[in-house]
Amino acid sequence: MRVRFQLLLVSALVLAAYYPAIFAEFNQVDDIGMIRAIEHQDTLSLKSLFLPGYGNGLYYRPLLGLSFYLDKYFWGLNSSFMHLENILLHLLNALLVFFLSRELVARQEVGNTYIPLICALAFGLHPVNVESVSWVSGRTDPLALVFILTAAILLIRFRKTGSVRYVAASALALCCGFMSKESALGFLLGGALFIVAKVEEGGNARGNAVSKSLMVLAVAGAGVFFFFFRSSAFISNKSNIGLTLQYWEISPLYSFMLILRSFGFYLKKIFWPFPLNFAIVQIDPLYELMALPLVMLCIWILWRRSLLSAVFVAGVGLIIPSFVIAFGQIAWTPFSERYVYMASAFIVTAAVHAMHQLFERWEQQPRISPFNGILQLSVKNLSRPAPLARWKWAFVPLFCAALVGTAQRNLAWCSNLSLYADTVKKVPDFNEVRNMYGIALYRSGDIAGAEREMAIARSLYSFVYDEKFDLNYASVLREQKRYQECLEVLQKVVKKTKGKSILAYEELIHVHQGRLVECPPSQRQAVVASIMDASDRLYALEPSAEVHYMLGKIALSLQESGRALKYFAKASEKFEQGSPYKAFAIKLMKRAKISNV
Repeated sequence: MRVRFQLLLVSALVLAAYYPAIFAEFNQVDDIGMIRAIEHQDTLSLKSLFLPGYGNGLYYRPLLGLSFYLDKYFWGLNSSFMHLENILLHLLNALLVFFLSRELVARQEVGNTYIPLICALAFGLHPVNVESVSWVSGRTDPLALVFILTAAILLIRFRKTGSVRYVAASALALCCGFMSKESALGFLLGGALFIVAKVEEGGNARGNAVSKSLMVLAVAGAGVFFFFFRSSAFISNKSNIGLTLQYWEISPLYSFMLILRSFGFYLKKIFWPFPLNFAIVQIDPLYELMALPLVMLCIWILWRRSLLSAVFVAGVGLIIPSFVIAFGQIAWTPFSERYVYMASAFIVTAAVHAMHQLFERWEQQPRISPFNGILQLSVKNLSRPAPLARWKWAFVPLFCAALVGTAQRNLAWCSNLSLYADTVKKVPDFNEVRNMYGIALYRSGDIAGAEREMAIARSLYSFVYDEKFDLNYASVLREQKRYQECLEVLQKVVKKTKGKSILAYEELIHVHQGRLVECPPSQRQAVVASIMDASDRLYALEPSAEVHYMLGKIALSLQESGRALKYFAKASEKFEQGSPYKAFAIKLMKRAKISNV
């Protein structure tokens, strides 16, 4: 089959598997919050993306942020277009895996092998990758992998040709990959092996010191470039990173065993992804036993220093950053399927090529077969090339199963209701998932189901009080006009947070506004006083410009001109120059002045 037809086949199957994702909703985890934040950002500033100047920071992903801002300006943050972008990025990665595999195939076999096709389909149809593709916020993985795969291909091309343009382009690609997701820095381990890997027999790579120095400069320079920009973007790191490091100091043995467990789990996920789960909060300690021989295998592969070893080690390196997250201080779950997205591209490619080499050696071994009671050599099997046409078809049922599994998983991701219903079955004691499922049920109109799930979420033990479970339940009560029950829940939140909850006071204002519409005239003054009290407490907490603007409008509608003037003045100070809300705040401030006279 010609290369162009192989590429078309990969494209058709990947698009068929991920077609349902085009119609998926925004996920309640991260997606909706991210969309709202971008909607309120009126101007795009490259400086704010690359050098935000925050007091402390955790993630530094300016290219990811840039892609979302472009979504806003080109198609208004339309969910279908944003999901389609993720799918096309994944397809591009599958095609890049195809070309990476071609670089690993012996020159004499390039036009006569199906290995690149098998690698591309094994990655493109892998069910474990659905989370990174169908989740809009998961775009960080496909985006980063585009650049990392490009860099790997360019490094191999440089080894073969010695052309400086390849190593320069690889450095640029690596910088872009690191600025898409920090865990792409794990490629540096494989990048080092790309430099010191043995020159394959028959290759014409320049093995001199100058050639290797250029590769070192490209790989290490890209890492230094990233850390320079990140240190310029943030004054300090968030406390989450410090808490993670404290685990090592307090319990180094536990930390080491947790890393082993994570490593075994993630490698297993690449070769057997089931069961698929969006919220993985704990894994079996037996993975520690699995990890020990796997670590020994990795050391042996590293020791071989072949180009194929470099590809495999690059995949392992891309798993390593997930070990930090396993301590549960950074992400909403300590383990996740998306953490193997980038790694799977390299490990699957290396595994298929290793399998090909084993088949090839096996096919070339002399065979002994019984014939007329006498053992004779089967001459027709002696030293002939691997008959790829005889074993490549074994992958057809595997890819059919992967296609069905990936498509079914995409269907589950199409709605929050189906996704969280599936997740609750797999992790019934995780309050975050129960809460999300309750929200999805409420939005679908199942009020009783929503209250049931939210009640379970509120009852599950949590080491630290989290207000969002009570606040979400209060919001459901408010929308049903069960104001007294809602006020009781909100008073609990205020008490638990010692009066520091901005969201609780916002919700209190909404509740009292609802009461104001329905209360008799004799109670109106008391309800207005409650609104003003909650507004003053919210104002004292120094919330955002949007909140001050909202408070001003509320005060103006209640004919509290003095308070409205104060709130609009604060809002006009906080809104950025050029924001239309700044102009609205100034205009309403003038109206409040007139009313206050």
